[in-house]
Amino acid sequence: MRIVPLTLLLLASLLLAPAASAKELSANVVSLPSDLVPGEAVPVVFDVYVLERVINGADIKHPVDVGGVSVVVSAAESSRERRVFGAEPVRSGRYRARIVFPAAGDWTLAIDTNDGHEPFALGKGAVSVPPAVERTPQTERAPHASKSGPTASASGFPLAPVLAGGVLLLIASALGERHRRRRR
Repeated sequence: MRIVPLTLLLLASLLLAPAASAKELSANVVSLPSDLVPGEAVPVVFDVYVLERVINGADIKHPVDVGGVSVVVSAAESSRERRVFGAEPVRSGRYRARIVFPAAGDWTLAIDTNDGHEPFALGKGAVSVPPAVERTPQTERAPHASKSGPTASASGFPLAPVLAGGVLLLIASALGERHRRRRR
């Protein structure tokens, strides 16, 4: 009679042991461009790891290789809008993917694996994608004008080089006139 409860306890502990020892996967973004444009593919590099909690010390991240990793891009306000992009391994626990944010707004990133783990968040919080700026001839020239800095006026006329050339011309003519007076 005592053997049955002991056997049930041993059997239950064997069944629950793998679940208790299973580590929770985490992921963080290693690189993602900051100049995101809706509809354009951008590279994202991320690490997948298991976090080992260390008492009185720093937590240790152990890289994890998982088979078949995908990045899931979902609209932050609606889980109905989502896109899935395959990722390729770079090295142990590090992956790379090219993803597209379909529109401006806030988007969440998640990792989906083929090895039975539940999808989990990639990074913390949402990624904000600004609205696309329409390219017109006026906006095309704006960055070029700002690169030229003080050499161009608001109308685009190269004011500083013209003034500098004029000053040099005056100095040269004054020196030339002085040189001519000495010969006489």
